Amino acid sequence: FGTIKYKETKMKKILCTFLAFLLLASLAACGKTEAETSGENPENSILRIGAANDWTSEGMNLVFDTLTYRINSTEASKQLIEVIPNEDYTEFTLKVTEGIEFSDGTKLDAECVKYSIENEALADTLGFHTLMSSLEIKDDSTLIATFPSSYATFEYELSYILAVKVGAVSPEGNITEYIGTGMYVLGDFTPGSSCTFTYNEKYWNAANKKPSVTTVEWKVIPDLPTRVMTLENKEIDVIGISEHGGINDYATLNQLRDVEGINIDMKADGAPAMYMLNYTKGPTTDINLRKAISLAINRERLCDVICFGFAEPAYTYILEDERYAPTDGVKFSYDVDAAKKLLADGGYVDTDNDGILEKDGQNVVLKLVTLSSETYRNTAVLVKEDLESIGIGVEVEALDATGYYAKSEVGDFDICFTHPWKEPVTYYTWRCTYSDYDTMGTGFGFDEKFKDYYDVVSAGLDKEAIQSFFDMFWDETYDFVPAVTLYSGGNARVYTDEVSGFIWGRGHGLLNLIDLSEVVVNRK
Repeated sequence: FGTIKYKETKMKKILCTFLAFLLLASLAACGKTEAETSGENPENSILRIGAANDWTSEGMNLVFDTLTYRINSTEASKQLIEVIPNEDYTEFTLKVTEGIEFSDGTKLDAECVKYSIENEALADTLGFHTLMSSLEIKDDSTLIATFPSSYATFEYELSYILAVKVGAVSPEGNITEYIGTGMYVLGDFTPGSSCTFTYNEKYWNAANKKPSVTTVEWKVIPDLPTRVMTLENKEIDVIGISEHGGINDYATLNQLRDVEGINIDMKADGAPAMYMLNYTKGPTTDINLRKAISLAINRERLCDVICFGFAEPAYTYILEDERYAPTDGVKFSYDVDAAKKLLADGGYVDTDNDGILEKDGQNVVLKLVTLSSETYRNTAVLVKEDLESIGIGVEVEALDATGYYAKSEVGDFDICFTHPWKEPVTYYTWRCTYSDYDTMGTGFGFDEKFKDYYDVVSAGLDKEAIQSFFDMFWDETYDFVPAVTLYSGGNARVYTDEVSGFIWGRGHGLLNLIDLSEVVVNRK
């Protein structure tokens, strides 16, 4: 019997040890996340963005929603405010969507909307800022905006305005309180270095858009080669996620083209790269010279040599599939013989046979001002070669942004890189009613009558009338040659094979929208 008792005691000890192990395992499981217990990697809820600038440059809509959207989609039925115009678009009723809160629980109401419209810095650049007669609160969820004449683009322009809390904007128009109604809430933020966002549990549109990415890490890496190297090492997941953070350095894209584990998406862009010609002072005030420049540029060579096939030659300021684009096709072309004839007919001669033409006894040597990044610099070098082939001397000044802006806004150039055309109505109201200088060279308002057409364009009521105006405008503008096109390629987004589901930023221009709602992370 003694032997049997020993065996019973030993079995009890084994059983107790086993039960204790099960209890500890159960307690340990209770301390784990659902992702860990199901075998999922918790890192798959984190997206790591490498950016050229702080999120406050072009990532603001991660935290702040725009008042309206800029695209026709299901989103249009679900936005912060509903805009209801009267028959002639002189009065707009703005209805605030019920039940929307800021991430701190503050209710979005008519007062917040009014404050946002009246105080944000971007409002200063939009037509309604100077045209709107009044903006009054009718009740807690309703506002009335009035205009002295039809202004159908008001709803579109409201898509540039972020919804902010009352008092959240400085006198200079900068947002100072980073609490919004957007998909994410700002956490740690070190300006010029990094920040972290977490999913907004109060997000009002979660039924339609609920991301699998619940944490976003935004890392500022100003230097492009360093940004690329960090991506290749998989320390970040994506670069080029915002419009101006996108890569337009085609040599870099060419190097990445065949790198294993790296994907490249090009954003279709109807805005070709362009050079402005200084038609207000200096040698390029001569129409013959401006036309010769437009004919001498070999755009196909630019695409092959500079763009490595990532871009297409551009012969119009905007592409034909854009709204209000030229209806009669190509406007610029490549014709060296025609360029030389224009110069000869215009009195340009080479009396000393040095290969550089003279006009009125002076050598024709043009100052070309551009940005210093590789694509811009190399583009300028090839354009210089093209122009020198017809006897036009060129001195290239490739500058950083500060130096470039300093020269372009005072007209210290003959040719300079300029902002491409965007959505025609918006761009027209921005740059086509004046001929003085801005940070992109001269405006397109070389003809005083263009100011008279502002109301036709901005009202936006009669689409046929607007197209008829633009047909006339394009003809006169291309004949005048205030600027020349180069190529159209757009920016690129580059990401590792561990992420997918990116949506190109909806909208463009002053505010680019970043949409992470469909991004999936799958760490290997």
